[in-house]
Amino acid sequence: MEKIAVGINYYDDLHGLVYGLEAKPGYYDKVDKIYLINGRYEGREDLPEYNPDELDKIVEAYPKIELINMHGVKQIDKRNTYWDCAEMDGMDWMIVLDSDEWLHITDTATLRSVKERPEQCFPIVQHMEEVMTQSRPRLFKAPFNFRHRQNTSENGISHGSLYDTYGEGDRDVIHEMYCWYLDHKDNKHGGVPGFEMWHDKQFRSRERVIADRVYYDNVKDR
Repeated sequence: MEKIAVGINYYDDLHGLVYGLEAKPGYYDKVDKIYLINGRYEGREDLPEYNPDELDKIVEAYPKIELINMHGVKQIDKRNTYWDCAEMDGMDWMIVLDSDEWLHITDTATLRSVKERPEQCFPIVQHMEEVMTQSRPRLFKAPFNFRHRQNTSENGISHGSLYDTYGEGDRDVIHEMYCWYLDHKDNKHGGVPGFEMWHDKQFRSRERVIADRVYYDNVKDR
């Protein structure tokens, strides 16, 4: 049996998290583990809008969730943590989500054919707030021998690339998803069948959306 994990980079988005867990068709019943990497980024000062104790109640209600608290660290540190967890737990697949995204899995049998491919990164179709649809590099195959590394360019973001051999090599794993596109030109959006994602900030306050935008604009090496 293929072991599938979901890694969620999370902070103070209780309604979005619960909506994703309870969405039908959803993903909770189709995966083995959910790594919830919780914490406010280094350099952010906006206070939480929800009672942090409520998150513990959600974790109790969904036993597949493993909560890892990481406060005051960079985004790449949080994201590298779920790769560490997936590797340690011997997962076969990892799907990457943010808390304002939710996932529908309707068919995991497609993973059998994907597994035969040499690449480790594959696209999932993502619907962006009913405005546009595109595919994103969100499905990853073991072994998880890659990590994000600190960006040295003024224009890039540190979590925008994944490098082999724990972030020390030169092979960018994320770029491998384009091999799937080349072989599926007839598929309009090119995502792996059986998997779809939605991105929607409906559960975030206007103040939180603005704070996010200001932080992202000011911190390029996050």
